Amino acid sequence: MTIRIESSDWLKNAAIVGFMRILDKSATHPHYVEIDEEDLVDFEQKYFQYFRNTYTNFTSWSKIVEQYSWIDLLAVEQMTEKDLANLNKMIELTKKCLTSNSYVNTYPLIPDLTIDIKDLGAKLKKVTKRKAETVLDIQVDIQLVRQQLLTIIDILKQPQVKKYITSRNVIYDVITHYWGSVSFLHVKANVKDMFETYHDYFLAPLHRYLEEQKDQKKYAKYKYQCSTCNNKIVSATSAFDLTWIIKTGVDSARKSSHYWNYQSDMFVCPVCNFLYSCVPAGFTYFKGKGLFVNENSSIKTMQSVNQVSLQKVTNFAELEEKSYYQILDTLEQAQVDKMSKEIQNIQIVKLDKENTVRPYTFNNLSKERLDIMVKNKKRIEKLVGKFVKTDEGFLNLYEEVTSRIYQNRNQFDLLYKLLVIGRKSDFSNTHYMYLILLISNSSQKEGKRMDYRKINEFQKLGIQLQEAYKDSPNKLPGITHRLLNATKVKNEHRFTETLLNAYMSKGKKVPLEFIESLHDQSRFQTIAYAFLLGLQGGNEKNKGDKGENENE
Repeated sequence: MTIRIESSDWLKNAAIVGFMRILDKSATHPHYVEIDEEDLVDFEQKYFQYFRNTYTNFTSWSKIVEQYSWIDLLAVEQMTEKDLANLNKMIELTKKCLTSNSYVNTYPLIPDLTIDIKDLGAKLKKVTKRKAETVLDIQVDIQLVRQQLLTIIDILKQPQVKKYITSRNVIYDVITHYWGSVSFLHVKANVKDMFETYHDYFLAPLHRYLEEQKDQKKYAKYKYQCSTCNNKIVSATSAFDLTWIIKTGVDSARKSSHYWNYQSDMFVCPVCNFLYSCVPAGFTYFKGKGLFVNENSSIKTMQSVNQVSLQKVTNFAELEEKSYYQILDTLEQAQVDKMSKEIQNIQIVKLDKENTVRPYTFNNLSKERLDIMVKNKKRIEKLVGKFVKTDEGFLNLYEEVTSRIYQNRNQFDLLYKLLVIGRKSDFSNTHYMYLILLISNSSQKEGKRMDYRKINEFQKLGIQLQEAYKDSPNKLPGITHRLLNATKVKNEHRFTETLLNAYMSKGKKVPLEFIESLHDQSRFQTIAYAFLLGLQGGNEKNKGDKGENENE
């Protein structure tokens, strides 16, 4: 018997992607997946295998085990104070983990484990030395604790020990941020076998339900219906709700006023109940934050755009950036152009475990915004990892620019902020501001957009005026300040007046192209910021950017 699961909202789509990832399969139909009943055999093992394969490197188990070589090769005779400090940190971490409740509750579940790991952890003690002693004076103590650590790591690396400990790790490191209070995350299940509890809560009801479906006459008489699919349910008591998924719905047991006559009709069948347990696998999770791209043109595309490697990722911004590039790589420019206007927006779903009230946030990436991202891909790439120091902290240029694209805002307020910062601090890298200006110009509607060569011309005019004021540099900040304020509030008259005074005081004519262009209100800010970049940025070259055509 096969089970058909159709794509739907973001939560179900994340569950489908997670489900397919766990089975390591690709969808063959655009809008549904069919799962053979045989795929569910030992699914609880596959479930944890997926999370272990993906996230073991980020677990406490890995932090302990990966130190084996360092400890093994540690030459006690040549140890420094820094080595001793690192060894003590290692001891502290290992002891804390091995004696923690999550580890201690897991030891009894490990088959054929005869060693008391908790006791080994409890016996670990930091190596200390008196003021008069050297590291060599305490080498006997170091050798002893070194051997203890190597023994512990050898035990942790045993296949069954690793399997159970890392399974417990991924439960508390990853899965618990998406759902809880049932199965192995039930408050009374923390000492039970996680594979068995998963099977008992999710798989056993599913198998029973599939058997019931085989009797079509009996099944046709079921009077309840799943609220997320068309499956029938025999009774309310055999159905499930979704209150165990964190912050995505109403807890009908506590808040029945949301329903007609205070009676909840939000039942889900065992198939959907099981499917939603795969939501954590649909997200890509890194250090407390998760990301899912709900690109629902087809399930295969959705799988592809969410196929983001965690290799070499050091922060969530990098993960996010990789995801956007994955979207762009999957949907090449030609495809973007071919997309019909009716295409549903691409939804970027982010999870933040620190936000306990509203952990999920949503951004929509429309066809128009995606087009802007594609056209400016190389420029946006150059902003990755670029930070600007402010009074409040640091501005992440990549995040600032992309967030404005998603929110359909222009970049002018960011350019103003950067130019103000540039006047007060050492930040004067106008190349990045130039890239932002080009991105901003590219985001403008037809008619407001300028040729990049015109932008370069106005920047050059700014550079020329700055050079004219080399003999009186003290006047330039005042001129820049007035021009900047006029640009911010779109006051063309004040901008023109300041400009005329600046040129006249040097006995120069205002360039004709300036006079002609400043009357164009739709392009005023682009022209003004280009000029200000030149006026404030000096002769810094626009390294490698070939203008509008670079990304097209």
